[in-house]
Amino acid sequence: MNERELLRLWREQPAAPASFDIDDLRRQALRLERGVRRRNLREYVAGILVAAAAICFAIVFDEAITRLGCALMLLGTAIAMWQLHRRTAIDTRDPARLAAPLATHHRDELCRQRDALRSVGWWYVLPMLPGPELLLAGRYLSGEIPVSGPADLAMLLLMPVVGALVLLLNLYATRQLQRRIDALDQALAEDTP
Repeated sequence: MNERELLRLWREQPAAPASFDIDDLRRQALRLERGVRRRNLREYVAGILVAAAAICFAIVFDEAITRLGCALMLLGTAIAMWQLHRRTAIDTRDPARLAAPLATHHRDELCRQRDALRSVGWWYVLPMLPGPELLLAGRYLSGEIPVSGPADLAMLLLMPVVGALVLLLNLYATRQLQRRIDALDQALAEDTP
């Protein structure tokens, strides 16, 4: 079956019952796609800025531990960006998905986003933590940044705290997505004969 036949099947599938608002579902699906694309674009731009900063730091600072921190920043950023794309980018070109009803496709995308956000600690936060921490530790060990007590401890805790906030925000978003999935499931169940 080629892409044209799949598209024809998709167009000829039975329409949803009148009580199910297909236009609202289309709007929700488009809103989700736009939101995911915007979020991912922001993350890609931030990833480029982090990578550029890591390269600049590696050029400016010549201590091995600081450069290792920069290398870990680059590696962590690359891993996070690749995983972001792999786990969350909406693939509208997959011919098999063209034959799926809109409600099924939209539900699949909601579940995919929910699952990606639920595991964000492993594939996004964790790879991003070691690089900046090691870079900062290298700056302290080299004597470039004098150790002054509580302010330094706060600086070393900054990335883990930011990571924890990212986790909390993503858990909140996960709950929101689950509510949307549940509402869609309920609407679909009500329309089933």
